[in-house]
Amino acid sequence: GELKEADFIGYVDNVIRARYPLENSTRYSGVIRRITDHYSAAVNSQALPNTPDPAYILFITDGDNSDHQEAEQAIISASDKPIFWQFVGLGNSDFKFLQRLDTMPGRHVDNANFFQANDIQNVDDDELYRRLLGEFPAWLKLAKDNNILAN
Repeated sequence: GELKEADFIGYVDNVIRARYPLENSTRYSGVIRRITDHYSAAVNSQALPNTPDPAYILFITDGDNSDHQEAEQAIISASDKPIFWQFVGLGNSDFKFLQRLDTMPGRHVDNANFFQANDIQNVDDDELYRRLLGEFPAWLKLAKDNNILAN
């Protein structure tokens, strides 16, 4: 849905949680697949231009997930789509799985990056943006070189 100023109060409870109930554990694959399916459907139906702008997905979490294999497959399946996944781990958790998503083999192109921010309120804006956009320019080039994006 679309978030508007008038709907801001209670939007998460009234719209998002009503549509997507919380799971008993943290699972990444469902949201990764929904985003990939939504974006792919828009490209295929030409709701977006023939050479769509890339999607930059900022995925923020504070802990590990319970669906490692499914999430890996979802990222691999999305690796030939114009979607870049920036994973950010907040806090002191062990984010070995997100580190793996950043470097795992088997993808059409490297479509994901990860960084951890133990104390994000103490990261200055320049450093935060450097981390958020660190691999994005290289991905844009890879995506163009592999005909995922128009040159």
